[in-house]
Amino acid sequence: MPAGPAAKTKQVAPADKIVAVAQGDKEMVDVIGWRLDEVVKLIRGPKGSVVRLEIIPASNAPNDQTSKIVAITREAVKLEEQAAKKSILHLKQDGK
Repeated sequence: MPAGPAAKTKQVAPADKIVAVAQGDKEMVDVIGWRLDEVVKLIRGPKGSVVRLEIIPASNAPNDQTSKIVAITREAVKLEEQAAKKSILHLKQDGK
């Protein structure tokens, strides 16, 4: 999410691959092959708690699987920042 805690660290990019997740200082859980919704469940948690992500940066060379670990302090995310927006446009056709 663009305004979420991960984006604010400036250490995680949208195309990075998450390969493991840990709660605080606990052991990393390998999430390769997991469904996205299951990985999201691991990442979510109480505001102020820490989640660690092991990621393979998208900026790596194509065959470079070097990973890095990023610690993120969770905070409340306002979903309306990502919500769809609507409006009514009144257009004139042929000047009418």
